[in-house]
Amino acid sequence: MKSLYSWLIITFFIFLNACTNKLNSELKNENSNSKTPSNKNIGENMINFEKEFKSKERWLKIKKIWKTLSKVEPKENGIYFNTLKKEEQIQVNKDLLEAFGYHYNGLNKPKNISDLEKILYNLINERIGELTYPRELMTRMMAPPTGRLKRTSIIAMEKEIDILIKLKNDKKVESKELAKVLVRVQDNVYMSCILNILKDSRASYSLDLSKVEKLNKIDATIDLWIEKYNESFNKVIKNTVVKEKYLEEYKANNERVQRDLKKIKKLKSKIYNLIEALEAE
Repeated sequence: MKSLYSWLIITFFIFLNACTNKLNSELKNENSNSKTPSNKNIGENMINFEKEFKSKERWLKIKKIWKTLSKVEPKENGIYFNTLKKEEQIQVNKDLLEAFGYHYNGLNKPKNISDLEKILYNLINERIGELTYPRELMTRMMAPPTGRLKRTSIIAMEKEIDILIKLKNDKKVESKELAKVLVRVQDNVYMSCILNILKDSRASYSLDLSKVEKLNKIDATIDLWIEKYNESFNKVIKNTVVKEKYLEEYKANNERVQRDLKKIKKLKSKIYNLIEALEAE
């Protein structure tokens, strides 16, 4: 009986030792093969966007433009207005036109570029506008509510980018705090894309955003804005004057808005990956 007990003890320890060795071996292999998720994703995104933007050289040129704008610091009062120096503005605009293959004839018009390229081109243009002289301030007409909110999103994005740069300088690239800030940058970019679509609609001028609360989930906020836009559109087309003169125009405009909204929602993950890749070192 005593020998049986001893045999069971010895067998148990042999089994335990074997399990421990196997676990240590697996952990060792996992550690040697694993990379930091953020670095791996950023690397993958860079490769993808080199293909998306046709060449490595072109992608690096676009990224350089983005980084140039990110280095611009706000004034002491936190305002970004007129912070991009004139010579920098001229150079950035020149680089932007060259990188995206646009021609200039009073208006910048895209030629054979993807939806994602158009989004990035417009976003960079918006950034240049906020760092120089916002376009909304150059018109006598009042901007629609969505236009004012879009400016707010762009400014919020600039502030979050400044925070990202400070965190990177403090060697906190892998911190959870940095990851949260990056998401806020991405959220503001995505939000500005949605608002950019809504602001071009005639119905957006009568859009009631008074009941729209700031929600924690970006998609919930955007869905609520779109719901308010649809309410506004339905209200506008009931107007007798609109029915008689501009009904078809309003309907065509609304169809384009709905089509563009569906398109931008499908591109959401790609937009987030794009911003992550642009913010990578």
